[in-house]
Amino acid sequence: MNKFANRSVFRKLIRLTDGNTRRSLRKVNNQYFCHDS
Repeated sequence: MNKFANRSVFRKLIRLTDGNTRRSLRKVNNQYFCHDS
């Protein structure tokens, strides 16, 4: 395996996790805002 290949895969995984965390945070924020308003 090339170091570059591993790096690209790692970046892809980070991007996927980032998207999931952002979606969950967005959902939580929306819920809190709805409750506040």
